[in-house]
Amino acid sequence: MKGEDRVRFLNGQVTNDIIRLAPGRGCYAVFTNGKGKMRADSVILNAGEYFLMDLEPGYDQRMAAELEKFVIADDVSIENITDSWSAWTIVGKGAAETLQQNGLCVAPPRELFETTEIPASKLSGGFLFRSRRSIDDSFDIWVETSQKNSLLKILTGSIKRMDPSILEILRVEAAIPR
Repeated sequence: MKGEDRVRFLNGQVTNDIIRLAPGRGCYAVFTNGKGKMRADSVILNAGEYFLMDLEPGYDQRMAAELEKFVIADDVSIENITDSWSAWTIVGKGAAETLQQNGLCVAPPRELFETTEIPASKLSGGFLFRSRRSIDDSFDIWVETSQKNSLLKILTGSIKRMDPSILEILRVEAAIPR
């Protein structure tokens, strides 16, 4: 989401305080309708000139269309980047060290939803943030789809692929809402 009115607009659409969300930080928020019924939940990341929203699979197009209905005189543009970006999650006690050892960050984010860019010397176009996927450390890595194979090459030998059902079990065990 871009535009001069993006902060005010998004703040009026979700349950968290977007106005206080500093660049490089994120938060968990819920999109509700006028009666307070939940439409979707999301991690919202403030990338400075724009916001990124990490929605559950399948909600990207629906929420983009629903939000577009409320853009009337606001300077706001909504773009669905799902097809041009890939997201990966690293979970486990050694997740932070794995990121550092593979040069994906100088220092891993310490606070929940804090973001950092991946050094351009490793990948062109990408960032990561501390996420909440289990009791153990977890980080989400977002890279442009064109960089997906490069990321996997960097991480080969350092990580083990996990079936998504295992990640779901870790989430439930940690009592983390979907």
